[in-house]
Amino acid sequence: MTEMQNKWPSGDYSNCQCPYCGHRDDVDISVVRENHLDWRPSDCSECFGEYWLFAENGAVTVKKSDTNANTFRIHHHYDWGDQSVTIEAPSGLDTKRVAVYIQFQAENLFGDEATVTNLGIAAALVSFYGCKHTSHSRYGEDLDMYFEREKLCPKYKELMADVSLMRDDLQDFLKEHLDA
Repeated sequence: MTEMQNKWPSGDYSNCQCPYCGHRDDVDISVVRENHLDWRPSDCSECFGEYWLFAENGAVTVKKSDTNANTFRIHHHYDWGDQSVTIEAPSGLDTKRVAVYIQFQAENLFGDEATVTNLGIAAALVSFYGCKHTSHSRYGEDLDMYFEREKLCPKYKELMADVSLMRDDLQDFLKEHLDA
């Protein structure tokens, strides 16, 4: 055994934290240990950020290849199959916050059970907030409507009072984009 090989944690997997989004993944380290390597490339299953995992120092960031920081893949944790929609947001737009605002507006207007489709969220972002539809991509920031909504629930009143997010005609628009 080499000195470097001894620095890898025991077991075939290392639970490491993505240096971009903080998501934890189990990364297979058995091959790097067997081959006496001191690092391996990896990518996050949540944000698709690419990084290097080192035996001694843990995860180190590298450039997110082919990733546009303003590209978002909108989906919902409970979707059946891939119903995701990819959009490109203008610089400076807090896209996740705006997407949740749109969902909260639908709930206010149509009842607590109202859910806007992924395409509806994307279409509202395009129609009212300056975003653009873009080709489907595995790269881009993950915008899971279920988790983002849950994260912003404690800030509901503040979010709904933000006049910069209010748009005329959003109510009529959302009627056409509710999940049946």
